[in-house]
This record gives sequence, structure tokens and C-alpha cells, in this order.
Amino acid sequence: MMNLKGSRILVTGGAGMVGSHVIDRLVTEHPKEIIVLDKNLSCFADNCCPELDYGNVKLLEGDISQVDDVREALRGVDFVVHTAALLGRETNENLRANLEVNICGTFNLVEASVASKVKKFIFSSSIEIYGDPLIEPVTEVHPFNTDSMYGASKIAGELFLKVFKKRNDLNYVALRYPVVYGSRQHYRGRTVQYIPDCFDKIDRGLSPTIYGDGSQQHDYLHAKDVAKANVMALKSHVTGESVNIGTGVSTSIRDVVKMILEITGTSLESVFMPQKEWFGMRSLFLDVTKAEKFLGYRSEVPLREGLMEYYNWRKKKGFSLS
Repeated sequence: MMNLKGSRILVTGGAGMVGSHVIDRLVTEHPKEIIVLDKNLSCFADNCCPELDYGNVKLLEGDISQVDDVREALRGVDFVVHTAALLGRETNENLRANLEVNICGTFNLVEASVASKVKKFIFSSSIEIYGDPLIEPVTEVHPFNTDSMYGASKIAGELFLKVFKKRNDLNYVALRYPVVYGSRQHYRGRTVQYIPDCFDKIDRGLSPTIYGDGSQQHDYLHAKDVAKANVMALKSHVTGESVNIGTGVSTSIRDVVKMILEITGTSLESVFMPQKEWFGMRSLFLDVTKAEKFLGYRSEVPLREGLMEYYNWRKKKGFSLS
């Protein structure tokens, strides 16, 4: 395992949910400096953990779609953790922004990382690249079958890394996330959106909504487990690999909403509505064997525990409207 102590690490999108959890994990590795590159740094203070010392964290406002911002952020950097991205609904609503941020922005980072002789690049990919699964459980050799612009942008990112690995020997690992949830939850992802939406409705005394029949099953991964995977991949000697990161357990939407109802202690019952096209809820059973074999990675946060943590975080932040 590589020692990160004394290194300089760039985290793109470090003010967001995944990026801020990655920073929390990296702080405990005692690097010399963690550079946060983000367009919206105002979120970083809200996402800080009071128990941690962020004295070695440098905030840098910038946009990965701007080459000069990327080059400035990468000066003297040893490692890159790339979590910045437009997510599902945003990419479908603004195709040009998806191209500029998720595709050109990722290319800018990969190209500049080669020029800066970065030791390793960790890329936040997604199981969206698989689309409707042709074979289950879905392993990393499953063909690209996406029907979303977000999935297409993640395929592009993985292929950039593969090319630069061959041409310039850039060390990288691409981590393919399933549904990511947890404290600091955003409303930007189309699949995970119904988790905060359910809590919001219950706070207002409304029944949570299930689109479709609720039988669709997904692997729900807590943001802390995503952060764990990123740091393990960064420290490992694994390179040139794409790896599914998940719990290995699939849960139906209906059961997720049932857990939320139980956690909030409400007498409300869920209501069913017709499937929305943008909701993107397809079942997918993910094989995470490679993560354990290559990285020694296993998730730690069970779904009910993670939802309870999110619920308590909401109350602490004063999100409750009741």
C-alpha cells in the first residue's frame, strides 16, 4: 500500500457530497496538502465535520472545463481524485453542459495530470455505463449499454484514462458507483433523488411517492463507503482497472421507502404513481467481487443504518419542516 503522508492531493468537486466525504477520509492519512477544486466552495463549510482538522486543506475556486483552472490546481500535485461532475437530470436537461464539464472537463484533468506527472488518478465512474443489464449479476466485463448522457460521459472518461495509460503510462483506477446516498445528500441524481424527497414529504405531512410498482432493485452505497473505496484505490498498487464499488446487496424501492417510514415513525403510507421517464429506475444486480479481490474493499454501512444517519443529519441541519 502507498503512503499518502506528505503528499499533495487534488480533489475535484471537493465541496460536494462524495468529494467532501473523500476529503474527510484523506485528512486522516496526513497528506501535506489537499487541494479542493470546486465551482461552489460555499458548500464546503456546511459539509465539514467538526471533529476533523482541515488545516491542510486548500480551497481553490475553479471549473474543470477551464484548462487554466485545471493547470493551476495541478501544480505540484501527486495524486488526483476526480469526483466533480454534472449528474443525471442535469446532463439530460443540458447536453452541452454535460459535454463541457463531464467530458471535456475530465479530458482536461487527465491531460494535465500527465503533464504534471501525477502518480495516480482516481475517477468517479458509474454503473450507468451498463444501461439495461444484458447479463446479471453485472460484472466489469459487461458491455457498455447506456441510454443516458451521464452514462455516456462516464464511458468517455474511462476511455480517456485507458488511452493515456497506454500512451503515457498514467496510473489510474475507475470506480463504478451504484446509487450513492448519505449525509450531505443532494437532489441532483435522478435515481437517488427519491430518498431526500421521501423525507421532505414526510416532514410536510405528505405520503412519500413511489414511481412504478416499487419492485426495482438497486445497490445503495453510503457516501462514507464511497470515500473508503477512493482512498483504498489511491493507496493500492492496482492500476489500469475499472472496478464496481457497492455493497453486493440489492434492495427494492418499496423496501427503501418502508425503512424511511419506520425510521421517521410516521403513520403515513406510501402512494404509488406512474413511472416517470426521467426517474431512470431500472433494476440492476451488481457484482462487487473484483473490489474485494483487487482492493480488499468491503462496504461497512448497512442501508438502514445509513438512512438513519441521513435522517439524524437532516434534523441536526434543521431540514425538518414539521
